[in-house]
Amino acid sequence: MMYGPQAMYAYEDEQLKAFSLPIKSIKKEANCAGLRDVDDITYTLTVHIGFDTFRVPASPTETILTAMERAGLSVPSKCRAGGCGFC
Repeated sequence: MMYGPQAMYAYEDEQLKAFSLPIKSIKKEANCAGLRDVDDITYTLTVHIGFDTFRVPASPTETILTAMERAGLSVPSKCRAGGCGFC
């Protein structure tokens, strides 16, 4: 799993050629990194964890996982970028 700016992906793509990995084994989450050209507004997310429901403020410049952690929720996660689907 790769998470970072486009320049890092370009570099890593070249480095990974030496390993002859199938393309489906390399996951990239480009949407979660870098600046985003979005309006500076706050959304309210409704989050269900088990039987509990929470209302969490979130910015369009952050991931949902980051918003939930900022709100003090203990969220199960693995990749931190949204690619694995665990959270």
